Parts: sequence; C-alpha cells; structure tokens
Amino acid sequence: MKFTNGQRLKFRSRTEPQDYGCLLWTGARPGMGPYGGFNHRGKWHSAHRLALLLAGVEIPDGMTVDHLCKNTLCVEVAHLRVVPPIANVRCGRHMNSRICGNGHRRTKENTHHFRGLVFCRDCGREAGEPDHARERAEHERDFPLLALAREIETNGGTEP
Repeated sequence: MKFTNGQRLKFRSRTEPQDYGCLLWTGARPGMGPYGGFNHRGKWHSAHRLALLLAGVEIPDGMTVDHLCKNTLCVEVAHLRVVPPIANVRCGRHMNSRICGNGHRRTKENTHHFRGLVFCRDCGREAGEPDHARERAEHERDFPLLALAREIETNGGTEP
C-alpha cells in the first residue's frame, strides 16, 4: 500500500503521545470495537494496522497485529507486532493490562471486577453510567445506621 506525505500527515494528526509511551489514536472509531479506524482511499482500515504499513512493515495474509501494550487504541509502531491469530489470542485481552481499551490508566480506584470481567470506571463515567461505589459511600455517610448494619452483616452478626 502506498501513501503520500499528505496521508501520512493526516494519519499523524489523529494521534496523541502519552506519558506512558503509547501513541494514542484520537481519530475515528467506525464500528471497529475498541480499535481506531482510518479511511484510506475510500476504504476503512484499522489504525494500528495502518501504523505498521506506514512504517514499511508488511502484514502477510492471515496474520494479525498484536498490541504489546494491550492498549487497542495505541498506534506506536514499537508497541505493535505481526503475529499469527492464535498468538494474539494467547496473549489475552485487556484483563492484565495497565491501560483499558479506551486509553485510561488502570488503577485500583478506577477498576471494577464483576463476574470475572474487568470494567474501567472512567469509561463508565464517560458513558454516563452511575458510580455505585461512590453512591453507596455517600448514602452510608448520610445514613450512618445503614453503614453500621452493613458492617454487622459482614462480621457475621457481631457488632464491631
């Protein structure tokens, strides 16, 4: 695939370097799930695949691109590698990464585990979802007897 300097600049203008080393895709995400997309000559391509192609790296048929950083919006060539699909699956998804699929840093405070899945609270806030932990804390602050009852319940029925 050949690219003009204008196309390279257009691609680069849709990225933002992060202090943790990733080059975050800030352009379109046209129905590609957690991946960025770029329209090249009338056809949509995954931004991370185009980043490798722009760097002169060939992606043979049947191969996929793996994000070593596990950040699906990262287009930093040093964080990408061409692998067979099975290798990409074995590397896992975002469960153990330090960054969610939308580029938010994972911390203890903004990560929620539920039924074996991991959710980013920052993503939830951006989507307008309620923060139940914060709401519960505010409710218990306003109603201290409820907090005491919850504590007794978790201690097996004995007061703290």
